[in-house]
Amino acid sequence: MEFYTFEDEVWYRKDNKIFKLEENNRDVIKEMIDTLSSFYPKAYKALEDYYEKLSWNRKLQEYKMVAQFCKCNFGNIDIDSLDIDEERLFHFENVPCPMRGVCNMENKVCHPKFNSILSNSEKRVALLVCKGNSYEQIAKKLFNSERTIKNHIYHSYKKLNISSKAELIDYCRKNNLFSKYEQESL
Repeated sequence: MEFYTFEDEVWYRKDNKIFKLEENNRDVIKEMIDTLSSFYPKAYKALEDYYEKLSWNRKLQEYKMVAQFCKCNFGNIDIDSLDIDEERLFHFENVPCPMRGVCNMENKVCHPKFNSILSNSEKRVALLVCKGNSYEQIAKKLFNSERTIKNHIYHSYKKLNISSKAELIDYCRKNNLFSKYEQESL
């Protein structure tokens, strides 16, 4: 799906058709709200707080939240890459904004940080898996039993709906789960 802003309205292209984002586009809005709340909870919370006065009309509130998120992150139309790909991954754009540097939503809503739904322990284990460590090596490094490490891996797979180390590594890389410093050693 490709979003863009034209005359302060959000438009999107889906299945080679162009639509104006409106309050009644519930399928698109629901999908965006689900993704925001799961993977960008700080952005979701900031938008929910910003549009708190609309909480009596949840449909309108969610529409406003999605429209603002799109304006901040997907405002330009481009043909070489989709804003949201088939795997529901977001590809943010550097949208020109007159409030850049002074807006209190910058780095919350604009350029939000991905949050993987993994616990800190699961993230530590995932990082070591990505670095090529065996379960035994991870257990020794983290002063845990191998069973605990296997449980962390199992829960990570369930949460992410994956089933292999390769998929875990791919997920971590695609979603920039680790800092640049941590990624350099992958």
